[in-house]
Amino acid sequence: MRVEIVREPKFQKIDHLFVILAEGEHLDVAASVKAIAKKAVAAAKFTGRTDESITMLSNHPKKVTLLGLGKKASLSIRGLRGALYSVAKIAKKQRDKNIAVLFPYALPTFTEEETLRLTADYLSGTDYKYDRFITVKKDEKAPSIHAVLIAPSSADAKQLRNLQRSAIAVSDGVRTVRDLGNAPSNIVTPTTLAERAVEVAKELGIKCTVYGRREIQRMKMGGLIAVNRGSVEEPKFIVLEYAPPRAKKHVA
Repeated sequence: MRVEIVREPKFQKIDHLFVILAEGEHLDVAASVKAIAKKAVAAAKFTGRTDESITMLSNHPKKVTLLGLGKKASLSIRGLRGALYSVAKIAKKQRDKNIAVLFPYALPTFTEEETLRLTADYLSGTDYKYDRFITVKKDEKAPSIHAVLIAPSSADAKQLRNLQRSAIAVSDGVRTVRDLGNAPSNIVTPTTLAERAVEVAKELGIKCTVYGRREIQRMKMGGLIAVNRGSVEEPKFIVLEYAPPRAKKHVA
């Protein structure tokens, strides 16, 4: 799922608005977003209790779904992730192409900015499915979903652009790792993994060194050699080094 972060979405282009609320309403968002959310809450007599969910038809956007998280003091990453997976499940089932998501809180021990980034990361991965080897009929294929994550009204444009870039980078990286991890071992062999590492490193300007059997034996990596004895594939040991210019500190 591609996620865009904005303060105020164009609701005439949104098929479905999802509002994730705890008990006790608090909406630090643009006036137009607040008006739609408050109207839906009042019409549905929504309280925000755990697992409470209701979908209503609207004008712009076409539909509004309210999802409850329980008491605000009990907000957690686990609860947020569960709500976001519900968002993806409902959107997929109703074949929505453009959705907007509002989570108007900061998680405990997280700032608003960190919560927004985390929400974007989780939301982007909610529709992930490794289906490379599954044949899907054209009329059964679910439409790709474009999601707009609604930011607090206090967020500035530069901050949102940086969050957007970061969220896309993390999402692409996570999908790459998931695809490599989920692929069968006769497809992603040590050689294939090494080739992919070289490819990614070249794209991002990272130094990549791939060691073969001789170098691994010379470095006395007995565990790796022992495991590899059960395979016809040559072992590979991949080292990625990121040393950005003008770096201010050594991270790892």
